[in-house]
This record gives sequence, C-alpha cells and structure tokens, in this order.
Amino acid sequence: MTNNSEKKIAIIAGRDPRIAEDTDGGSVFLKYLFTELVNRDNEVDIFTPLGVTAASFKKEKAEEQLKEKNNKINPKFNYIPLKEKNLLVEKDSDYFLRRIERAKELADFFKENSLFNYDLVYILHLANAFSLVSQNLLPLEKTVFFPMMTSAHYNIFSKVPEEYIKQEKQVLSKAKHISSPSDDEIREIISKFKIEKEKFFKVHRGFNENCFPAQERFEIGTEKKLNLFSANGIRQQKDHLFLIPVVKYLIKKGFKVKVHLTGNDGKSHNPLYNEYLKNFLREIHFYNLEKEFIIHGVVSEEEMVSIMSSSDIAVYPSIVETFGKSVLESVVSGLPTVVCKDVPAFSEFIEHGVTGCITDRNTEDYCKEIIKLWEDHDYYHRISQNGIALRQKFSWHEVIDNLLMKQKERGVL
Repeated sequence: MTNNSEKKIAIIAGRDPRIAEDTDGGSVFLKYLFTELVNRDNEVDIFTPLGVTAASFKKEKAEEQLKEKNNKINPKFNYIPLKEKNLLVEKDSDYFLRRIERAKELADFFKENSLFNYDLVYILHLANAFSLVSQNLLPLEKTVFFPMMTSAHYNIFSKVPEEYIKQEKQVLSKAKHISSPSDDEIREIISKFKIEKEKFFKVHRGFNENCFPAQERFEIGTEKKLNLFSANGIRQQKDHLFLIPVVKYLIKKGFKVKVHLTGNDGKSHNPLYNEYLKNFLREIHFYNLEKEFIIHGVVSEEEMVSIMSSSDIAVYPSIVETFGKSVLESVVSGLPTVVCKDVPAFSEFIEHGVTGCITDRNTEDYCKEIIKLWEDHDYYHRISQNGIALRQKFSWHEVIDNLLMKQKERGVL
C-alpha cells in the first residue's frame, strides 16, 4: 500500500506499553499500532494518564513512567497528571464511575482544543472520550474510535451503572468512524445502542511474528500426559473456574494433567479480579489440584512463548471477548487451541476442525475435544498447520495496512 507518510497522529489511551509486564490486549494493540505508524514515517504523540491502569492510580507506576520518559523520541509519550489519585475500586460500579472521573480530567488536559492540530486522532476505549466528546474537544471527522469493550460485553460479568452506559451512547452517537476487530462486537454495539452500521469498519487485531514463532506440532505422544496452556489473566470474564471440572474429568479418564496459566498474579488494578483469583485458588485447594495448576503470574511475551512451546494444547474458556488476542497468538503459533462456541468473536480466525476447536460450554464436550487431539495425530497436526497458515493475514504489519487502507476509503485521511 502507498506509504501514509508525514502525518501527525495523536493516540489517547488508558494504557502504557512501556510498562514491560503489561501484556493486556489493549496495551499490546497500542504498542504495535504506534510501532507500525512510526515505521510509516508518521509523527505520533501518545497521551496516557500518569500512574493509572484502567481506573486505579499506582504511585509505583507513575514513578516508573516518569523514569522512562523521553520526549525526544518518536513516538512521544505524554503523561497526563491527575488530581483525583486515591479513588479505589472496591465493587463493580466503582470501576465504571472512576473511569467517568478520569475522562473529565483527561478533557481538562485538552481544553485548549489542541487535538484539532492533528491529522488523525485515535481513541482507544470509549471511556477515554466521554468528556472529550461532550465538550466538543475532538475533531470527529478525523477521529477513529476503538471501543475495546463496552457495556454490551461488560454486562455479562459486571453491573454497569446507567451513567456509564449513557456516556457510551453519547460517544457512539456522535462518532463518525468506529473500528472494531470482530463482527460480533459490531453486532452487539448496534443492538444495544441503536447505532448506524455505516459508522463501523472492521479491522482485525494482530500478533508479533518475531515474538511468537511458528512451531508445527505433529502429535502429543502415546503417554496419557497433557500440558495445557492459557495466557488470559485469571478473572471473571475468562472463566478459569471452568477448567477445574475439566481437569477432574481428564484425571478420571487416566490423564496426568498440568495446566499452565499466565496473567493476573493477585496484584491487579482491579480488586475484583484479585478476589476471583483467590476464589480460584480456594477451589483448586478444595479439590487437591495444586499440582495440576501452575500459575506463572504476569510474564513477558518472551516468557509466555517459552511456556507455550512446551505445552500441547491451548485452552481458553472465556465467556466474552471482542476478538481474542491471546487465543490468536496460540493459534498462529501452531498450538492447537480449544474455545467455546458461545464467544462468536473467535470465529474471526478459528474454524472448527480446521484452525482450532470450538465446543459447547460443558465439561464433557470440552474434554472430548481435548482427548480427540491427543488420540488423532492427523487431526492434531492438521490444526497446527492450518493455524500457522494464518500468520501473514494476522501480522501487525498487514493489520495496520488494512486499517490505513479502510481509513483512506472512508476519507479519514
């Protein structure tokens, strides 16, 4: 595609990809979005709250950000200082109310209309735009919104306050360009908020080809041993409690099982996630499964790949995903992957029996698919090969090329 050179681009996000241990999907998307834009000779400014992860302020993170700050490089990181630093998240509604407060302070930072000086503005997560939109501080014709997750999905596992939903509706109603990674997210937003379909355009998420190498798998082996892998953080929407009966079922069938989990280590910004992890650990202890579940905590991408490479099958029992970044990384790395069919976003890159395995959300069907992968070497190998074949389509370079092409078609640039 034609090089989209010498554009001045602002990215407003609630994440900081320079915090090494943050491998959340939003942070990873931000990292490769700005990397690809800079590689195309754009001037990129990133704006993110100082010391904040989602809704909570952490002094340690603020200190690390300021230590890493270097405004002479491209992209240029701009850390937005906040007044209300001690607003804690203790229950579901707190998280969403705090994000409303953060949005007000973010708008104060741009009250001089500085965003109108950019050729293009990206907003990662609608909550970052609440007050920017209500105060008319965004050039909407050249602003692209990435919802990331809305109450259409949050409501599945949390109670979302009406005020938050009202703010989402306002942003979506005024937005001109909304980029989503999946047909499912587009359908959910249109259905819940009654937004015109013409506002949306679909661009998949990607993966880092250098970090996640292809590893063709031929068979698991004749011994009844299974190393399972899941890279999602242990929290409500990922439904890791589902894996406990799965492991019990497999043990009854004579398998020796190890489940390797990476993500939330009990120090999440959201105490509700930490409580879910405690509950998960209690359940493991209750069923004497401490040896079967290996919790690695928050790890770098490199460490994650090392764990993945020694695993046989990836398992993702998520109950909601707008795309499924971790699942894609497993699939394109050649690790046969099992997901549940009630998460439609996975169909963007998984076809059952071809590039992965999609089952009903019940223990027996889920385990039957795992056992089939162990028994049928041809099936296991074929899924591994077909997953690897998706690599070019989902490389970050290809994904951002597609983003820029669709923006151009819409007249954003």
